[in-house]
Amino acid sequence: VLEDAKRHRIYLPATWFSPEINSEDLLLEKNIKLRNQTYTKILNLLEISEDYYHSADLGLQFIPKESRFAIQIARRIYSSIGNEIR
Repeated sequence: VLEDAKRHRIYLPATWFSPEINSEDLLLEKNIKLRNQTYTKILNLLEISEDYYHSADLGLQFIPKESRFAIQIARRIYSSIGNEIR
């Protein structure tokens, strides 16, 4: 997340931040309290994503066979990124 923020790519919901705080500034700021709050919200988002990954795994059987492998790979990559963040 910090790597992306340093490249001006913010993928976190704008509603997570008060209007006077720029999400980039929040992530790059040395304010430990704000960074910890952001990290907690990211962990919550990762927990929600696990539910979606599980749902996707159950529904994979309904995807055409020629598309399944690519979807499985993408799911594993994104899940691994979440595990690294944790």
